[in-house]
Amino acid sequence: SKASGPGVLSGTVTVTAVAGVATFSTAQFDTAGTYTIAATATGLTSVTSGTIVVALAPVTIAAWNVFGVGSTTLPTFTATTFDSKLDNTSGLSDITRGLDAPWSNANNSFRTAGFKNDGISVANNDYFQTTLKSDAGYSLSLSSIDAFFGGTATYSNSSGVDSQFAYSLDGTTFTLIGSPINVVGTSGNATLPTIDLTGVSALQNLPSGATLYLRYYATGQTTTGGWGFRSATAATTDDEWVGGYDCEGR
Repeated sequence: SKASGPGVLSGTVTVTAVAGVATFSTAQFDTAGTYTIAATATGLTSVTSGTIVVALAPVTIAAWNVFGVGSTTLPTFTATTFDSKLDNTSGLSDITRGLDAPWSNANNSFRTAGFKNDGISVANNDYFQTTLKSDAGYSLSLSSIDAFFGGTATYSNSSGVDSQFAYSLDGTTFTLIGSPINVVGTSGNATLPTIDLTGVSALQNLPSGATLYLRYYATGQTTTGGWGFRSATAATTDDEWVGGYDCEGR
């Protein structure tokens, strides 16, 4: 039985020992935290375990696979993977565009020619944006971002493209995350190294009802070259802007 800790211990917690060993193969806790458990057996002294730390494993809670779209007008794009504990009303799962990042034609892409080569600033209107908000009774923590890109070769040539994400909790004041990450395209395609968000305190344990705004900014080598998210196939391994986030019950 649970001796201490925040959550509930479920599963089969009474078993018959075999050769002196009792195995609890279905026992589990429903909440991350630090626990101790108590063990009792007829004719034996009860004991309490040392501390057991249960941590949440990061999962993909939001992802966008754009394979098969992009060659016709695409002002927004709805998530293809979206955690059931996230609010998906009123387009919250969509990727949208800033005023200076209009659609540009490219297969299997969410692209614009609006990023240009004018640097990265939260004052710019050349960005892609999405919003995340957990359902009632849940908090939201972000752990990482991954993305695949596609664009014109001249835009991402030997000097590459600088990419940077930003966040806001009010939709107005945005804070850039870390430093710009430079990627050099191969035939215009590139993969963003995973961005670790676990050290960004503002993105951890957001309460239910809080809306998180995420923006993507880029700057490359030309004023007119196209650039954006790309999916080479329909497989989830080619998802765009993959969020390896945690969503835990509270």
